[in-house]
Amino acid sequence: MTDNKNHLMADDIVEMEPPEGEEADLVMEEPFNPAEINIISKPDTLHNLIERLKHDEIDMNTDFQHHAELWDNPENVPAH
Repeated sequence: MTDNKNHLMADDIVEMEPPEGEEADLVMEEPFNPAEINIISKPDTLHNLIERLKHDEIDMNTDFQHHAELWDNPENVPAH
């Protein structure tokens, strides 16, 4: 049996008008070539991460974490 809850079906796509005062995004006329995309990821230093935390540039309490006490429940604590 296939789990389809994570798959988009053509019937699931709903076209929406952009909010008033905003222009619609450009529509891709031709598919892109993934081989032409160059992604470079560089490691961040601990110093940079600490500075970003000090200046509130990293949000440690995002909506997907539900609440600030995410790991208080012993069942949710990751194993070491």
